Amino acid sequence: MGAGEARGGLARPIRLRPAACGGGTTAQPAAPTPTPVVTTKAPQPTKAPAFQVVTSASTQTFTSPDGNIGCDVEPAYARCDYVKHDFPLPPAPSDCSSGLGHGIEMPGGTKAEFFCGHDYVTGSKTIVPVGHGIKVGFVECDVVSAAEVFCHGTSDSHGFRVSRTKYSLA
Repeated sequence: MGAGEARGGLARPIRLRPAACGGGTTAQPAAPTPTPVVTTKAPQPTKAPAFQVVTSASTQTFTSPDGNIGCDVEPAYARCDYVKHDFPLPPAPSDCSSGLGHGIEMPGGTKAEFFCGHDYVTGSKTIVPVGHGIKVGFVECDVVSAAEVFCHGTSDSHGFRVSRTKYSLA
């Protein structure tokens, strides 16, 4: 490496210094300029706001703010029916002869599925506002938006979301 050349082939500035004996100058590499250290704090993840949940010991029914979804919440069961939907329905199971497609149910401790039956749980006069929920036993249903409800087990990962335009089952 020659004078003024740093490792990796990058040039460093040269500073001339007086020579010790002959009055001339010699080339000396300059000390590297320190790189400022910039630290940034990683953005903290924002938590979803907690729902204001009312706990009840007995079965509760309610309607979403838009009036399209009605739910029944029991200690080990949740079901929500919709008046109108814009999503395609799955095929009806062979043992469902009384009508599939107007609701989703989640028996405690099992995966949610479409309800097979002819009765409805819509029409409750109780309107649960957005950001609120109802918990009965091991089941909680939260009103996510005026048109969407999320029901789930409180001690497992089972649940469902439903609105007029979409659904998900777990």
